[in-house]
Amino acid sequence: RVLFRSPPMGTLLLDEAHDLPGPWYALLRRYPQGWVTMGDPYQCLSGSVPHAPHAKALVMAQSVRAGEQVTPIMQQVLERHSEVLVHDLIRGSREHVTRPCRYGEGDALPEEGLRAYGRIWKLLEDALWLNSRQGRFRLIKASETELVQTVKDAMLLRKHGDLPKSYKLRAFRNWPMLAQHLETLGHGRVLRMFDRGFDDRHLDSLIASQRPADDGALTMGLLEHCKNMEFDIVTLSDCCVSASRKVLSRDERDEQVKALYVAMSRARRQLWFPADTLERLADPT
Repeated sequence: RVLFRSPPMGTLLLDEAHDLPGPWYALLRRYPQGWVTMGDPYQCLSGSVPHAPHAKALVMAQSVRAGEQVTPIMQQVLERHSEVLVHDLIRGSREHVTRPCRYGEGDALPEEGLRAYGRIWKLLEDALWLNSRQGRFRLIKASETELVQTVKDAMLLRKHGDLPKSYKLRAFRNWPMLAQHLETLGHGRVLRMFDRGFDDRHLDSLIASQRPADDGALTMGLLEHCKNMEFDIVTLSDCCVSASRKVLSRDERDEQVKALYVAMSRARRQLWFPADTLERLADPT
């Protein structure tokens, strides 16, 4: 058995180390000239950052996008995580001002910058609404892929009873189960849309109506797909922190907190979020 070894290249600096897969850590453990990891463990959206006993770890607590005006709310969100991953408080950028903008039910939201979503169905509803009034929008590519797969699975489940392939729908064995789930979450409009015959043609038309990113279009996507982006304006839609009858496990709550933090830290000038965000994130126990 021959083990691959990295050639000597001096001390290695590994940025975004929180996204480095475990096998890379296993390989680097045999690297003889030393390595330094740099990253933010709160940006590891699933699982945890592998332990690197043979490396010097530098944890990032300085935001390069969000100004210091919004770091208090970001810090309070991170305090809802089940364990402290970074002991330093977040330090905001002093290069510009980032305004915290709390909004309530019925308030108009910006139709520019980034709007992040916690549910695929709310993302679909808003995209259809914007398209119906010739609004300019585009979907983050990963979110577009997930939306198309999820909606097509729902259509096949309703029409033919085909079991869903998409991860988020695998728990639903028949259409009544999914319909009840959507109704419970308040997505009755989606059910009525399917009842009126929403099909592949309508979905293809929606996807084709997107505008280029440089057209000033509103960028829309799921929380977990917002990494490595930055916008002057970032809006967390209401569904990012909606109250749910489902009691989240510790891992699910931690993933929600980290995804919220990642989306919030994309903002340069304005960060919009539900006024009761912290109350909804409070541990029900």
